[in-house]
Amino acid sequence: MTSFRPVAGTLAPLGGAVFVALWTVAEAGRSGLGDVVVLAACLGVAIGLSVWLPAVSLGLVVVLPLLQLGGLAPAVGETTWPMYSALGVVALAVAATGSQVERWVALPAVLVGSAAAVAHMTLPTTAEPWRWTSWTGGVVAGGHPVRDALVTLVLAGAALVALSWAAGFGIGAATRLRRLDSVLTDTEGRLAQTDLELRLGLERSRISRDVHDSVAHALTVVVAQSEGAAALSRRDPEVVAGALAAISGVARDALSDVRGLVERITEPGDELLSLADVPALVERMRGVGMQISLDEHGDRPEIRPAQQLTVYRLLQEALTNALKHGGSTGRASIVFDWRGPGLALLVHSWGDAPLVRRDSLPGVGAGIAGMRERARLVGGWLTAEPGEDGEFVVTASLPTRPASLGASPRGASAPALVTAMATTTAATSSPTTPVPGLARGDEATPRA
Repeated sequence: MTSFRPVAGTLAPLGGAVFVALWTVAEAGRSGLGDVVVLAACLGVAIGLSVWLPAVSLGLVVVLPLLQLGGLAPAVGETTWPMYSALGVVALAVAATGSQVERWVALPAVLVGSAAAVAHMTLPTTAEPWRWTSWTGGVVAGGHPVRDALVTLVLAGAALVALSWAAGFGIGAATRLRRLDSVLTDTEGRLAQTDLELRLGLERSRISRDVHDSVAHALTVVVAQSEGAAALSRRDPEVVAGALAAISGVARDALSDVRGLVERITEPGDELLSLADVPALVERMRGVGMQISLDEHGDRPEIRPAQQLTVYRLLQEALTNALKHGGSTGRASIVFDWRGPGLALLVHSWGDAPLVRRDSLPGVGAGIAGMRERARLVGGWLTAEPGEDGEFVVTASLPTRPASLGASPRGASAPALVTAMATTTAATSSPTTPVPGLARGDEATPRA
């Protein structure tokens, strides 16, 4: 409505001026031109004010026919009666641009004006008993043809102005709906922005709490252990070695927690995924037609949520690549080996055709690069390369620190802690380190 009203406000005065000019030109040279100009001016003003002063406009189209009916205003003739079409124009303009009260007042107002105009044109008077005899079937007064003509013309006039009002009401309603839709869209955008800011604020608060809880605890333990080690360095060297091992373990825990937080910042909902979701992932891939075997060797230790998420995502990406390049009839073999100092993960995949050519290895996609980055974030490594006979092999090694590494030095020997830490470092320092249980053909052959 805000965009339509200025346009209508400009067109209405122009339309009124054109209305007066056309009727003046049309009736030029005929008798009674003065009366025509007066009537055209009154109705032209009604048209021109229909947008800006609708009450005045409606008053004119009601009062003028009533004055004509009472003989107090110039009458229309055989050629000028179409001037009353101005009533329909006023009804349309007010219904389209007026307020709610003005819109509903406009309909009865133009109906009254139309009925008065029809009565003025149809009913003969004492002064003019010959008026509009062609509309009354040649009967001047007292006969049924006059009554029938009056009823017919009143209904016809009412229908015309009512249709004009309905058209204007529809235009106004459509304009208001467009405006409301624009306001609604703007409101939805603001709400979405507010929701995003709220969620970001909540996420920042959660991350802040998690970082505080993890890092503050780790630093407290590190400070306590380091101060105790400094105090006992001369009297009990074994306790010092245990304290240093504990400090290393707590620092590794804190680093793993922070890395997990970094991953969750960009992937909301990942904190819900763990190794317990791996069987469901395998079953989903089997559901599309792939043949997948899943083998696990050794006892699974308790590992941190960030590490479980990494294992799940690595396996998910490996199976996705197998499906993408090998088709729904492809085969895959998955091996989890917990017998070493960390997890050794091996995924073999075969398809109807070679999945990755050897000469295309330098151009591996972002999926494999992302897998390598995930493994690196938790202190591990990953390789993905084509094997023999068109197969593709994904190998990953992810560290799993024994629970005693982060425990208090009490009850644990320092040499054992240092040895375990050194073994873990050696296992994760180079991707060329042999991984037990992953030799080709060692329980990695896919099931038929």
